[in-house]
Amino acid sequence: MGCDCSKVNKLENNYLKSHWDDVYTKPKEQLGWYEKEATPTIQLFAALNLPKHANIFMAGAGTTTFVDYLVEQDYTSIFVNDISSNAIQQLKERLTEHNSKINYIIDDLTHPSKLNDLPPINFWYDRAVLHFFNDEEEIITYFHLLKDKVISNGYVLLAEFNPNSADKCSGLLVHKYTAEEMQHRLGSNFKLQQAFNYEYTMPNGNIRHYIYALFRREK
Repeated sequence: MGCDCSKVNKLENNYLKSHWDDVYTKPKEQLGWYEKEATPTIQLFAALNLPKHANIFMAGAGTTTFVDYLVEQDYTSIFVNDISSNAIQQLKERLTEHNSKINYIIDDLTHPSKLNDLPPINFWYDRAVLHFFNDEEEIITYFHLLKDKVISNGYVLLAEFNPNSADKCSGLLVHKYTAEEMQHRLGSNFKLQQAFNYEYTMPNGNIRHYIYALFRREK
Protein backbone atom coordinates (compact mmCIF):
# COMPACT_ATOMS: atom_id res chain seq x y z
CA MET A 1 0.00 0.00 0.00
CA GLY A 2 1.44 3.38 -0.98
CA CYS A 3 2.08 6.26 1.39
CA ASP A 4 -0.52 9.04 1.59
CA CYS A 5 2.11 11.77 1.33
CA SER A 6 -0.36 14.64 1.63
CA LYS A 7 -1.51 13.24 4.99
CA VAL A 8 2.08 12.81 6.19
CA ASN A 9 2.95 16.36 5.13
CA LYS A 10 -0.10 17.72 6.97
CA LEU A 11 0.88 15.87 10.16
CA GLU A 12 4.45 17.21 9.95
CA ASN A 13 3.17 20.71 9.30
CA ASN A 14 0.83 20.52 12.29
CA TYR A 15 3.65 19.25 14.52
CA LEU A 16 5.99 22.09 13.53
CA LYS A 17 3.28 24.71 13.93
CA SER A 18 2.48 23.35 17.38
CA HIS A 19 6.18 23.27 18.28
CA TRP A 20 6.81 26.88 17.27
CA ASP A 21 3.54 28.15 18.73
CA ASP A 22 4.69 26.66 22.05
CA VAL A 23 8.16 28.22 21.70
CA TYR A 24 6.62 31.64 21.16
CA THR A 25 4.69 31.53 24.42
CA LYS A 26 8.03 32.37 26.10
CA PRO A 27 9.27 35.95 26.50
CA LYS A 28 11.28 36.84 23.40
CA GLU A 29 14.30 37.78 25.54
CA GLN A 30 14.59 34.14 26.65
CA LEU A 31 14.71 32.68 23.15
CA GLY A 32 18.06 31.20 22.09
CA TRP A 33 18.27 33.41 18.98
CA TYR A 34 17.03 36.67 20.49
CA GLU A 35 18.82 39.84 19.39
CA LYS A 36 18.12 43.13 21.13
CA GLU A 37 19.48 44.71 17.96
CA ALA A 38 20.07 42.78 14.73
CA THR A 39 23.47 44.45 14.32
CA PRO A 40 25.13 42.25 11.62
CA THR A 41 21.95 42.29 9.54
CA ILE A 42 21.45 46.03 9.88
CA GLN A 43 25.03 46.75 8.83
CA LEU A 44 24.72 44.59 5.71
CA PHE A 45 21.26 45.88 4.81
CA ALA A 46 22.04 49.58 5.33
CA ALA A 47 24.98 49.40 2.91
CA LEU A 48 22.62 48.34 0.10
CA ASN A 49 20.75 51.67 0.12
CA LEU A 50 17.54 50.08 -1.10
CA PRO A 51 14.65 52.45 -1.90
CA LYS A 52 12.03 52.88 0.81
CA HIS A 53 9.39 51.15 -1.35
CA ALA A 54 11.52 48.01 -1.87
CA ASN A 55 9.71 44.73 -1.20
CA ILE A 56 11.42 43.18 1.83
CA PHE A 57 10.66 39.59 2.84
CA MET A 58 11.53 38.13 6.22
CA ALA A 59 11.42 34.32 6.21
CA GLY A 60 10.50 32.69 9.51
CA ALA A 61 10.76 36.05 11.21
CA GLY A 62 9.58 34.98 14.66
CA THR A 63 9.64 38.09 16.86
CA THR A 64 12.75 39.60 15.24
CA THR A 65 13.74 43.17 16.07
CA PHE A 66 14.94 43.74 12.49
CA VAL A 67 11.38 44.62 11.50
CA ASP A 68 11.43 47.42 14.11
CA TYR A 69 14.51 48.83 12.40
CA LEU A 70 12.83 48.68 8.99
CA VAL A 71 9.76 50.63 10.04
CA GLU A 72 11.90 53.15 11.91
CA GLN A 73 13.78 53.69 8.63
CA ASP A 74 10.46 54.29 6.83
CA TYR A 75 10.41 51.15 4.67
CA THR A 76 6.83 50.75 3.53
CA SER A 77 6.53 47.31 1.90
CA ILE A 78 7.53 44.66 4.42
CA PHE A 79 6.43 41.02 4.24
CA VAL A 80 6.83 39.10 7.49
CA ASN A 81 6.39 35.33 7.55
CA ASP A 82 6.28 32.68 10.24
CA ILE A 83 4.62 29.32 10.74
CA SER A 84 3.71 30.36 14.28
CA SER A 85 0.56 32.44 14.72
CA ASN A 86 1.79 33.30 18.22
CA ALA A 87 4.95 34.89 16.83
CA ILE A 88 2.99 36.89 14.27
CA GLN A 89 0.50 38.06 16.89
CA GLN A 90 3.32 39.31 19.11
CA LEU A 91 4.76 41.30 16.21
CA LYS A 92 1.36 42.78 15.39
CA GLU A 93 0.88 43.90 18.98
CA ARG A 94 4.40 45.33 19.26
CA LEU A 95 4.20 47.18 15.95
CA THR A 96 0.58 48.34 16.09
CA GLU A 97 1.43 51.87 14.95
CA HIS A 98 3.27 50.55 11.87
CA ASN A 99 1.04 47.69 10.71
CA SER A 100 -0.01 49.57 7.58
CA LYS A 101 3.56 49.01 6.31
CA ILE A 102 3.67 45.31 7.17
CA ASN A 103 2.07 42.28 5.51
CA TYR A 104 1.87 39.33 7.91
CA ILE A 105 1.86 35.83 6.40
CA ILE A 106 1.36 32.70 8.50
CA ASP A 107 2.63 29.89 6.28
CA ASP A 108 5.12 27.01 6.10
CA LEU A 109 8.15 27.71 3.92
CA THR A 110 8.51 24.01 3.13
CA HIS A 111 4.87 23.60 2.04
CA PRO A 112 3.99 27.13 0.89
CA SER A 113 0.50 28.21 -0.07
CA LYS A 114 0.04 31.90 0.78
CA LEU A 115 3.73 32.50 0.14
CA ASN A 116 3.25 31.57 -3.50
CA ASP A 117 1.41 34.89 -3.87
CA LEU A 118 4.34 37.02 -2.74
CA PRO A 119 5.17 39.94 -5.06
CA PRO A 120 8.65 40.25 -6.63
CA ILE A 121 11.12 40.54 -3.74
CA ASN A 122 14.05 42.97 -3.58
CA PHE A 123 15.51 41.68 -0.30
CA TRP A 124 15.02 38.18 1.13
CA TYR A 125 16.16 37.80 4.75
CA ASP A 126 16.51 34.57 6.69
CA ARG A 127 18.17 34.36 10.09
CA ALA A 128 18.14 30.93 11.72
CA VAL A 129 15.29 29.42 9.72
CA LEU A 130 16.75 27.58 6.74
CA HIS A 131 19.00 25.52 8.99
CA PHE A 132 15.94 23.83 10.54
CA PHE A 133 15.10 22.14 7.24
CA ASN A 134 16.86 18.76 7.08
CA ASP A 135 14.81 16.88 4.52
CA GLU A 136 16.15 17.37 0.99
CA GLU A 137 12.69 18.00 -0.43
CA GLU A 138 12.09 20.72 2.15
CA ILE A 139 15.37 22.42 1.24
CA ILE A 140 14.60 22.19 -2.48
CA THR A 141 11.13 23.67 -1.92
CA TYR A 142 12.58 26.55 0.10
CA PHE A 143 15.14 27.48 -2.54
CA HIS A 144 12.59 27.07 -5.34
CA LEU A 145 10.35 29.64 -3.66
CA LEU A 146 13.29 31.98 -3.06
CA LYS A 147 14.50 31.81 -6.66
CA ASP A 148 10.96 32.25 -7.95
CA LYS A 149 10.41 35.45 -5.95
CA VAL A 150 13.75 37.31 -5.75
CA ILE A 151 14.12 39.52 -8.81
CA SER A 152 17.13 40.55 -10.87
CA ASN A 153 19.37 42.89 -8.81
CA GLY A 154 17.60 41.67 -5.68
CA TYR A 155 19.48 40.46 -2.61
CA VAL A 156 19.41 37.40 -0.37
CA LEU A 157 20.84 37.42 3.15
CA LEU A 158 21.13 34.01 4.82
CA ALA A 159 22.35 33.76 8.42
CA GLU A 160 22.50 30.12 9.53
CA PHE A 161 24.47 27.81 11.82
CA ASN A 162 27.92 27.11 10.40
CA PRO A 163 29.76 23.77 10.75
CA ASN A 164 31.25 24.78 14.12
CA SER A 165 27.87 25.35 15.73
CA ALA A 166 25.58 23.10 17.75
CA ASP A 167 23.80 20.12 16.21
CA LYS A 168 20.44 21.16 17.62
CA CYS A 169 18.47 24.30 18.31
CA SER A 170 15.15 24.50 20.17
CA GLY A 171 15.29 20.71 20.47
CA LEU A 172 15.40 20.22 16.70
CA LEU A 173 18.25 18.95 14.53
CA VAL A 174 19.80 21.54 12.24
CA HIS A 175 21.49 21.44 8.84
CA LYS A 176 24.71 23.45 9.13
CA TYR A 177 25.80 25.59 6.19
CA THR A 178 28.86 26.93 4.44
CA ALA A 179 28.84 29.76 1.92
CA GLU A 180 29.78 27.19 -0.72
CA GLU A 181 26.66 25.10 -0.09
CA MET A 182 24.47 28.20 -0.09
CA GLN A 183 25.96 29.20 -3.44
CA HIS A 184 25.36 25.72 -4.83
CA ARG A 185 21.74 25.78 -3.68
CA LEU A 186 21.12 29.25 -5.13
CA GLY A 187 22.79 28.55 -8.46
CA SER A 188 24.84 30.60 -10.88
CA ASN A 189 22.28 33.43 -11.17
CA PHE A 190 23.25 34.55 -7.67
CA LYS A 191 26.65 36.06 -6.90
CA LEU A 192 28.15 36.08 -3.41
CA GLN A 193 28.80 39.65 -2.24
CA GLN A 194 30.32 38.85 1.13
CA ALA A 195 30.32 36.15 3.80
CA PHE A 196 31.66 35.97 7.32
CA ASN A 197 31.44 33.81 10.42
CA TYR A 198 29.80 35.36 13.45
CA GLU A 199 29.78 34.30 17.10
CA TYR A 200 26.38 34.97 18.61
CA THR A 201 26.02 34.97 22.40
CA MET A 202 22.71 33.47 23.52
CA PRO A 203 20.75 34.98 26.43
CA ASN A 204 22.08 32.13 28.64
CA GLY A 205 25.67 32.97 27.72
CA ASN A 206 26.32 30.07 25.35
CA ILE A 207 27.91 30.71 21.96
CA ARG A 208 26.40 29.78 18.61
CA HIS A 209 28.44 29.97 15.44
CA TYR A 210 26.68 31.50 12.44
CA ILE A 211 27.62 32.22 8.86
CA TYR A 212 26.22 35.39 7.30
CA ALA A 213 26.19 35.35 3.50
CA LEU A 214 24.86 38.09 1.23
CA PHE A 215 24.05 37.26 -2.39
CA ARG A 216 22.91 39.42 -5.31
CA ARG A 217 20.79 38.06 -8.14
CA GLU A 218 22.30 39.01 -11.48
CA LYS A 219 19.69 37.54 -13.82
